[in-house]
Amino acid sequence: MLVAHGDEGGCYSLYGGERPAFAYDEYGRHHETDAGPLAPGPHPITLSATAEEGLRRRCTVTVDGEERAAPGGAHQLIGMAPFQGISLGVDRESPVSPPLYERRRSFRHTGGIRSVTYHPGPPTPTPRRWSPPR
Repeated sequence: MLVAHGDEGGCYSLYGGERPAFAYDEYGRHHETDAGPLAPGPHPITLSATAEEGLRRRCTVTVDGEERAAPGGAHQLIGMAPFQGISLGVDRESPVSPPLYERRRSFRHTGGIRSVTYHPGPPTPTPRRWSPPR
């Protein structure tokens, strides 16, 4: 586990060793995207989330500056979600990915993490109409 934010009610995580992956839970709908294999050694991995109309977001995962994964759009985490904060190097408490938790438990990262940085982007476009996920 590199970084996990939230819990089973709405969350995301970036994890993996030789194959980084991005997982997110869209209010009970679980999604997972593989970013492909890595060569040995350190790699900068970036997760970007862009706000879209309708309170949606689009995420991309880049490795060494190359886009590796771009899962479909999802509803943004809004209101009180997520209840659990940001975890680095492990996913404790309520797991982001129940299937991953079943396979790897809290999945402690054993390599080095140099830094995790959050940069806020532009605000969400004014929503025209919001409907809950189906």
